[in-house]
Amino acid sequence: MNCNEIHLWYAKVPALSKSEVDACTKLLSEAEQERCEKLLFERHRHEYLMTRALVRTTLSRYLPVEPEEWQFTQGPFGKPEIEPSCGLQFNLSNTPGLTACIVSSCCEVGVDIEPWSRARDISEIACTIFSPSELDALYVLPPKSQEDRMLSLWTLKESYVKARGTGVNFPFKNFSFLFDHSSVSGVIFDAQLEDCPEHWKCGTWDYEQHRVAIMAKSSSCLRLSVRESDPLTKKTATLFAQILQ
Repeated sequence: MNCNEIHLWYAKVPALSKSEVDACTKLLSEAEQERCEKLLFERHRHEYLMTRALVRTTLSRYLPVEPEEWQFTQGPFGKPEIEPSCGLQFNLSNTPGLTACIVSSCCEVGVDIEPWSRARDISEIACTIFSPSELDALYVLPPKSQEDRMLSLWTLKESYVKARGTGVNFPFKNFSFLFDHSSVSGVIFDAQLEDCPEHWKCGTWDYEQHRVAIMAKSSSCLRLSVRESDPLTKKTATLFAQILQ
């Protein structure tokens, strides 16, 4: 992976067979296996297994480490990190039916995925998480476009906070995303956040009835490559690539 590249990997989360559950479980650490066993519902266990299998098999595409050998720790607010540090940065997001892993060798990255159906839930808390300027721009849109914008705003804010590793108590209303029609065009920060808009690249798009948002901290243009992966068969497919400016 070149320094100016970031890669996003998707994996679908089907209902796993007994042999597939066993194959995923073998990749997990004892702590991960214990956490999985504590999940009450089978669909949540399958989602967790596929997420952990995706990150482990994905990271092994970049360094000569077997998937089951990766070790992880957490930052002060729970952001997952590789232990010991190896130069790779990654971030995860998962939701019923889909999981995603973003990887970089040069910058902090964050990803969030949400189903389209989540837009109505977000509308109920919009005033508590969106900045005044975001709300002003939002409420001049037609109702259907408002739902679409709210979904983009939520996933972008989540991906930024995840990239920074600051935790859920970060002041969401203190930074604002700008849009050119329906496409995100940039971000601005209140002075107290001490962050620079030129240091961040962002993007949103749709995949499998989900809204996807990514954030990457870089002052240079980045080439994003988006791919599908099956962690069990290791089959992959490139979906598209684009430049983040």
